[in-house]
Amino acid sequence: MIHEYWQQRTARERVLLAVMGILIGLLLIYSLIIEPVMQSRAELEDVVARSRDTYSSIRSASAEARKLRGGGATSGSSRREAQSLIGQIEQSARAKGLADKLQRIQPSGKTDIGIWFEKSRFDTLLAWLSEMEQQYGLQVKTLEIERTESGIVNARVVLGS
Repeated sequence: MIHEYWQQRTARERVLLAVMGILIGLLLIYSLIIEPVMQSRAELEDVVARSRDTYSSIRSASAEARKLRGGGATSGSSRREAQSLIGQIEQSARAKGLADKLQRIQPSGKTDIGIWFEKSRFDTLLAWLSEMEQQYGLQVKTLEIERTESGIVNARVVLGS
């Protein structure tokens, strides 16, 4: 049926139909594949920019809060103070729902503590870091984040006073 229809067309009509078919195919490829991919990428770039802005505002608010409190928490050099701080970290992580994501806590140097999380929600982790800065005067010294899936990350954090 289609073959008969094609054979009944003149050479000029066949060229026009072929060109129209190619244009329709290109339009479908663009509208069904290319445009959605470009839109998703733009949305992800917006999410990353907002996350960076949020993190930046959390850091500046934390610095301001420490300044208003007169310098924040004092550095704890004794083992007992470090153990107390580890307990506070565990308790705070538990309160934020991160206790099962917390893999390891390890003192690093005199005043720093390394913390490892696996498969944590990114936004929950940022909120927890903000709380650690605001309530305990701990600063994020280093933060390594590895995305595992949408909104879920593995992270290594070093906090210090």
